[in-house]
Amino acid sequence: TREADFHRFAGSHVRLRTYTPINGRRNFQGLLRGWRDDHVILELDGEQMLIPFEQITRARLDPQI
Repeated sequence: TREADFHRFAGSHVRLRTYTPINGRRNFQGLLRGWRDDHVILELDGEQMLIPFEQITRARLDPQI
């Protein structure tokens, strides 16, 4: 849940939860692509989404079996 963690685990599958809805959702599951300008870059269904870091309440690795 620190900036360094988002850099370190880029390329991993993650689950994120936000304090307030973004595009009508609070729960996200996708591929972590990295960090840019205080935003987490998450790939969802082939599209990249920027999620403000201050909005993230929970971030967990989601190991794919």
